[in-house]
Amino acid sequence: MDVLTTIISQPVNGRTVDAIAQINELKEIAENAGALRATASRVISGPNIGNLQLRVFSNDLVHAGEISTAMWSSDTAARSQNDANPSGQLVGLIRSNVIHRAAPFLDKSIEPAIATVLAVQPRPGRVAELESVLSQWADQWVAGGALQSFVTSAITGTPGPALFVTAAYSSWEAWSDALGSARESELWRNLRGGSDPAGVVLGNTQLSAI
Repeated sequence: MDVLTTIISQPVNGRTVDAIAQINELKEIAENAGALRATASRVISGPNIGNLQLRVFSNDLVHAGEISTAMWSSDTAARSQNDANPSGQLVGLIRSNVIHRAAPFLDKSIEPAIATVLAVQPRPGRVAELESVLSQWADQWVAGGALQSFVTSAITGTPGPALFVTAAYSSWEAWSDALGSARESELWRNLRGGSDPAGVVLGNTQLSAI
């Protein structure tokens, strides 16, 4: 399965425009280095609101390392490292395997307007069960109108095991429609009626393209 690298940056007050420009430069470098896809976004709800994210897809860990080397050896990275007052602070880097994809890989020309990311910590002995449930949710989001939804499993960058389900939408209307569809599903009924979940929610975040 392909690898997703998520770089998380916290802009400095008054320097957000510069921080966005910097993360978009890194996005272009990743694409030029052969990334399958790269997206830049801002957290607009949930934990760490205001942070910026660069999400880079690669074929495997070797490919991810090649892209990482290209980014961190770039002029953009050098300027940041030599800046006494950088526009943003790196606060996280998570690498994860994509273990389920509910729709074909999006063409690079398609830029989703918004996305949601649910982070869940599996309970001991229930990783496989949680992977199955989140994969069903990814399928549900796409059936309801999401452009794409996929499940990732953290390799590095989290305190312990963590799974993420991401859903990307063309518009707020598409998200609303998918949410309405989900509320009528068997999955939603099971979620509301369940008393022994396979995981603990770590965060529910919404992203907006920048």
